[in-house]
Amino acid sequence: MNLEEIFTRYIKGNRINKKFAANLIGVSNSKLNAIFKGKRKMRADELIAFCEYYGIDLNFLKLMGNIIKNEKNNGVF
Repeated sequence: MNLEEIFTRYIKGNRINKKFAANLIGVSNSKLNAIFKGKRKMRADELIAFCEYYGIDLNFLKLMGNIIKNEKNNGVF
């Protein structure tokens, strides 16, 4: 489980507009798509901007990572 997978699931699960998310973290749409596809890592400043805007605690991301990891292990995801 990596940060990009958590970020992607959060965006899709909360139906956040991709263009809005790209602008929020300061990247182009193509860079955001590369993050979604696992071809580009998120930088710390991008993650911080996203978390600050949505009020996301880093412990929440950790919890999401554990949930997704369990889903993968159980064949859900």
